[in-house]
Amino acid sequence: MIINNNKIAVIFSGQNYQSFDLINEYIRKYSLIKKMFKKTSNIINYNLLKLLKQDKKKIINNFQYIQPILLTISFSMYKIWQQKKNHYMPKYMVGHSLGEYIALVCSKSISFIDGVKLVYQRGILMKKHTKKIKCGMKVIIGLKKNIIKRICEKSKKKQVLSIAAINSKKQIVIAGHMEAINRAVLLCKKYKVKCILNINIKIASHCSLMNKASEEFKKFLYKIKLNKPKCIILHNVNAKKTKNYINIRKLLLEQFYKPVMWYEIIKKIKLKGIKNFLEIGPKKILTNINKDINNINSYYLKI
Repeated sequence: MIINNNKIAVIFSGQNYQSFDLINEYIRKYSLIKKMFKKTSNIINYNLLKLLKQDKKKIINNFQYIQPILLTISFSMYKIWQQKKNHYMPKYMVGHSLGEYIALVCSKSISFIDGVKLVYQRGILMKKHTKKIKCGMKVIIGLKKNIIKRICEKSKKKQVLSIAAINSKKQIVIAGHMEAINRAVLLCKKYKVKCILNINIKIASHCSLMNKASEEFKKFLYKIKLNKPKCIILHNVNAKKTKNYINIRKLLLEQFYKPVMWYEIIKKIKLKGIKNFLEIGPKKILTNINKDINNINSYYLKI
């Protein structure tokens, strides 16, 4: 395991739905994690420990609880990693989508309590503003960004369809109305796409379908206290650190409807001489994505 915190970046993934068994295992194994889930349950007034024992499909359908669950488990794993290895704050800390909120909590820019409140409301609003719309997301593997951008333009036909995340040169996520996505899938096949993966949610994140959710989120975001992060954070929407940490609110609002610039984030950190990335969370997602980026080492934390 990497020891020198000045030479690593800690990374946090966003939403995934295949890790609930592992989360339950960690709750049984670590009293700290169980304690943190009780704390989160009190904050949102809902028993997450009970929910996590339910069928996976039932958990997924309770979309507003997924985000607090993932923040809680990732934050808890980070705390255990710090305690076990006597680690201090790493030089860089970044997150993909929801993962950016986790990074802000772990870097002490946002308190844990406020972080839970924010992601809980984020989940509610994302669901609220898309529940009457047939929308979704797909992962496109093997086509260049400019080709996918053209495909989105040709496929949307007065609907919403755009790039939602640029994970690597080989992997790009699109989001929007399902009819437009289906048209895009057919075009991708004509361009001999390597693979198209489903994302098992009926939500279209990081596109203009989230404009209203972003606007409504303001009232929650401006209630919380922001502090200067204790390490360098590069933000999803522009792959930059803020000169004034107060601007973090603006960037989190833009994250609703702008694409995640993950590939740019990793490249910029790499240019600063950081080649080691430690993923903390309930599943190895970004570690796999980062394999497409040359000359970096990604590790997944097992506690």
